[in-house]
Amino acid sequence: MNTEKIMRLGQELQAELRFHPLDGITSREQYDEVIKIIDILTDDDVTSDKNWALLDVLVPAITRYDDNESNWP
Repeated sequence: MNTEKIMRLGQELQAELRFHPLDGITSREQYDEVIKIIDILTDDDVTSDKNWALLDVLVPAITRYDDNESNWP
C-alpha cells in the first residue's frame, strides 16, 4: 500500500470538497453540491461499489447537516 499516495489523495479530496469532514457542511450550497456528488456516485451500478470510501465521508456529512437543520428554530 502506498501510504504517501493515499495521504496526498486524501488532502486533494478534502481541498476539492471545500469542507472539512469533521466540521461538516456549513452552507446550503455545500449541501447541494454534496447531494449531487452522492447522486452521481450511487447512480451507476457498475462503479457504485467502488465509491464506498468517498460515500463514507459524504453521507454522514449530509446526515449531520440535516440533523442540525432540524434542530434550529
